[in-house]
Amino acid sequence: YISELAQKSPLPLIGNGDILTARQAVERLKQSQCAGVMIGRGCLKDPWIFWDALNLWNGVGEIPRKDHVRFFKELYEELVGYGEERYIL
Repeated sequence: YISELAQKSPLPLIGNGDILTARQAVERLKQSQCAGVMIGRGCLKDPWIFWDALNLWNGVGEIPRKDHVRFFKELYEELVGYGEERYIL
């Protein structure tokens, strides 16, 4: 239904709903012909889902998995080094 609506609508439509992987995001974009898709819970388990989806869309493929623990340690170090105290605590 949404692809039919997206074809007829003069406004860009954004699809959503249970997109948990980059592959799902790209498939939904292609199938629905929407202007975009929303990713909610999927990014909580995989913060790189947006990067992976962009790479898949452009035919590059998924990037290798990153270490979540190291990622958040690096983020914390950046916050400590450059952020205000109210953001760190």
